[in-house]
Amino acid sequence: MKHTGPTTLKEALQQMKQNSPYKHKLEEATLVCAWKTAMPKVVSTRTERTFYKQGKFFVQLSSAPLRQELQLNKIKVLELLQVHAQGCGLTDVVFL
Repeated sequence: MKHTGPTTLKEALQQMKQNSPYKHKLEEATLVCAWKTAMPKVVSTRTERTFYKQGKFFVQLSSAPLRQELQLNKIKVLELLQVHAQGCGLTDVVFL
């Protein structure tokens, strides 16, 4: 008899996440944690609000110079978040 289900706990959790009606909220929570983990404290303290919608992670910042600096390094920030939040389907970061 051949077993076709998940073979590891990681695969089982990923399958559960994909089938969950709360998939979007789980992805958003993962990205918020990734943002807090990946960004230096100076960036985290100036982050006012974050949310995730249709593959885009929106970050509202209280500092215009910081927003400009992050915008210039947008590709690096996106790659960093994708590494920390694998499997979230993140395609873009928008700084507000």
